[in-house]
Amino acid sequence: MPDHQLLVDAYAAQHPGDASRRAIESVAVHLISLCLQLEDGATPARAREAIIAALAVAYRVVRLDPPAWSGALTIADVAAGADVRAWAESVWRAWAPHHATVRGWINVSS
Repeated sequence: MPDHQLLVDAYAAQHPGDASRRAIESVAVHLISLCLQLEDGATPARAREAIIAALAVAYRVVRLDPPAWSGALTIADVAAGADVRAWAESVWRAWAPHHATVRGWINVSS
């Protein structure tokens, strides 16, 4: 399933959890993966490699204020037939105020 990584990343980024270290790191690595796949055209395998690399420096990531989800697609939309990539793009756009931070994390972990 080629969109499986996007599905996992979009779901995790849209459900950021609490302010625990584990939740903060989860959001960070899934945003990194979304960025690489959607902006750089990375393969899912490359995105997973980036997640592993980012976890090695995860102590550097900080909590990002989650976006308002108005207008964003959800997993319910995907279940009703929406395209997974469109959902992932919608989630990534919602995090737009933090795109520069996410790109910085990619540079640190690369």
